[in-house]
Amino acid sequence: MKELLSPIFPEELIEAKELEEITEHKKYQESIFSGYYDYTEVYHSKFISCNFQDATLQGLDLTDCELDCCNLSNQSFHNRSLQRVYIKNCTLVGVDFTDGYLENVEFLDCNLSYSNFSTTHLKNVRFKGCNLKESTFSNVKWKNLFLEEDDLSETEWYHTKLQGLDVSKCNITQIKVEINNLKGLQVSLEQALSLSTLLGIIIK
Repeated sequence: MKELLSPIFPEELIEAKELEEITEHKKYQESIFSGYYDYTEVYHSKFISCNFQDATLQGLDLTDCELDCCNLSNQSFHNRSLQRVYIKNCTLVGVDFTDGYLENVEFLDCNLSYSNFSTTHLKNVRFKGCNLKESTFSNVKWKNLFLEEDDLSETEWYHTKLQGLDVSKCNITQIKVEINNLKGLQVSLEQALSLSTLLGIIIK
C-alpha cells in the first residue's frame, strides 16, 4: 500500500487563538472559531480540540496541517485545497468538499456522514475507521484512494469509476453505484453476493 506524505512541521509551533489571512507555524488548542474566513491559507499548523461550528468558511486552504478532535460539521471546503493533512477523531458531518483538491490527506476515525465529495479530485487519500454513511462521491476523479474498515452504507458513487478500488473491509450496505462502473471493484465474497442484486441475479 502506498505511503502518504505526512505533514511537515517546524520544531516549535506558536500558540494562537485566531486565524490570520496567511497563518503559519501555529498551534490552536480548544479554540472556538466564530468569524468569517474568506480565502484563508494555513501552513504547518495544528488544531487540537477546536470548534469551527459557528465559523463561516468561505475559503480555507490547508497545507501541512493536523486536526485532532475538532468539530467542523456543516462547514464548506468547496473548491479548496488540502495537501499533506492528517485528520483524526474529528466530527465532519455534512461537510462540503465539492470541486476540491485533496492530496496526501488521511482521515482516521472521523465522522464524515452526509459529507459531499462530488466532483472532487482525490490523490493519495486514505479513510480508515470512518463513518461515511450517506456521503456522496459522484463524479470523483481519484488516484490511490484507500478505504479501510469504513462505513460506506448508502453512499453514492454515480459517474465515478471504481476499477481498482478495494472496499472489501468496509460496510457497503445499500451502496449506490452504476452497473457499468462496477468493473474492477474489489470486494469480499459476501459483498459480491449482495451486489449481485444490482445485476438482476437471483442466487438460490
